[in-house]
Amino acid sequence: MLSFGLLGPGLWFLFGLIPLAYHTLLVGGRHSATLGMRLLDLELRSWDGERPVFLQALAHAALFYLTVGATGCLILLFALINRRSRTLHDVLSGMLMVRSSGLA
Repeated sequence: MLSFGLLGPGLWFLFGLIPLAYHTLLVGGRHSATLGMRLLDLELRSWDGERPVFLQALAHAALFYLTVGATGCLILLFALINRRSRTLHDVLSGMLMVRSSGLA
């Protein structure tokens, strides 16, 4: 059935939820990392060293996609001027990127 373009905005919204769900579910899951982070031996942790809870992972993912989308990846330069080399979405969501091998 033809939709005459009426389904477009709804489909774009749903397609936008896929990366958000991927990032949130994997970071908030058992490994605290996406597949790419796991390949590079990285994990996200909260300030106190614990695994992030679901809402913290959702905030981190939403902040990442909002800041990168709004600035065209220029916001990632924040890590170059930050003393601890943390990105803005890490700072705002209270997360730390750590090496998995360093946690053992």
